[in-house]
Amino acid sequence: EYAEKHMPQGTVGQKIGSLYRMYMDTVARNRMGYEPIKPALAKVAAIKNRKQCERVMYELGAKGYGTMLFGFGLGQDPEYYTQPNEQQKAVVAAYKSLMKDLFKMVGNSEAMAEKKMQAAFAIEDQIARQSYDQVKSRDPQANIHKMSWQDLLRDYPGIDWKQLCMAYGYPSDIDSVDVGQPEPIHEVEKILATADLFALKATLEASVI
Repeated sequence: EYAEKHMPQGTVGQKIGSLYRMYMDTVARNRMGYEPIKPALAKVAAIKNRKQCERVMYELGAKGYGTMLFGFGLGQDPEYYTQPNEQQKAVVAAYKSLMKDLFKMVGNSEAMAEKKMQAAFAIEDQIARQSYDQVKSRDPQANIHKMSWQDLLRDYPGIDWKQLCMAYGYPSDIDSVDVGQPEPIHEVEKILATADLFALKATLEASVI
C-alpha cells in the first residue's frame, strides 16, 4: 500500500514503499546485472594478506553483505552438513549448485566457479561441524557464555575485535559480551589463521554475490 500511495518524502512509509518498488522492479535489476556489487567484489579481489582479508570481511559485513564467519543471523542448520538425511543431502547439493551458478554469473569460468564453490563450502562445513545441533541450540543455558570484554580479548585473540567494533560502529567501552557458542568461534580463529587465502576470498566473494 505504501508503494502505491507514494507517501511524503522522508517518511517511514515513503522509505518502505521505495524499498518495495526497488525490490519488485526485476526489469531494472536484470538490466543492472551485478554492476552494483562490482566495488565490493573488487575489494575482495584486491586482498593481499590475512589481516586485510579480516578487515574487508568486517567492513563488508557491516554493510550487510553477509561476509562474517560468525554472528547473529539466519543460516543452514549444522545438521545439514554433519548428519544429513536424504532430503537434506538434496538441499546441500542444490545449495552448492546455486553457489557455483552465482560465481559464474559474475564472470568466473566453469572451472574457477567450481573451485571457488568447493573452497567456500569447505569453510562453511568446517564451522558447521563445531556448531551445536538442533537440540543443544534450543537449550538457552547451553548458548549463554557471558564474559567480560577483557576476557573475550584474552580467550579469543584470533579475531580482531577492536577492528570489528570500528567497522560496525560499536562503542569502545563494552562492559561484557555473550559468546553464544564458543566452539565455532574458536574454529573461526583457526580458519582466519590457517585457511588458504584463496578459500577465504572465495567465501567473501560468495557472500557478496
